[in-house]
Amino acid sequence: MYDDLLTSSALLGAGSPGVNSGQLIILAGALLCLTLVMRSTFRRARSSRQQPRSTARQVYAALQSKSETRSDVEKVMLELDQLARRIHGQIDTKFAKLEAVIRDADERIDRLSRMTREVDGKATVDVTVDDQVSPTSGNQDSDSRHAAIFGLADRGMPPVEIAEEVGLTTGEVELILALRRVKQGAKNTGVCSA
Repeated sequence: MYDDLLTSSALLGAGSPGVNSGQLIILAGALLCLTLVMRSTFRRARSSRQQPRSTARQVYAALQSKSETRSDVEKVMLELDQLARRIHGQIDTKFAKLEAVIRDADERIDRLSRMTREVDGKATVDVTVDDQVSPTSGNQDSDSRHAAIFGLADRGMPPVEIAEEVGLTTGEVELILALRRVKQGAKNTGVCSA
């Protein structure tokens, strides 16, 4: 092949007086470089046609799906927060009910022991010392607190906000309101509670 180039360059050189063999070699090198550049350009064009480019619609759809995912995650987080509050309120309610049942059981035990002493003919005077609150002031304090809770509930305030306002747990507020409904239902039906 190189011999063919030399003979053709010799022929060209012989026919045209201004072209020498050095110029022909440079021209052949330039043609070879041009061929390599063209070939790599065609390869790039072919590979870019094979790889699908994302259109503006596809990019928009991807961004929108990310936004929807973020929105879904925020909704789930909000629902989890509400569920946690609801469960916390239920636990507080059950705890307050348990405390009320324990207090009631203590009162019944005291009454039972008093009755037992009466039957045995012993003295029935119970002396209980409480350093914190006297029985009368404790009842007045709880009555005023209950009245405040009832007033706020009558205004339509939810138990969570009432609890924050009064300084009790949500469960205690719900228990107080539930006991109020039970007492009102007993009064309406004419049943007396012991």
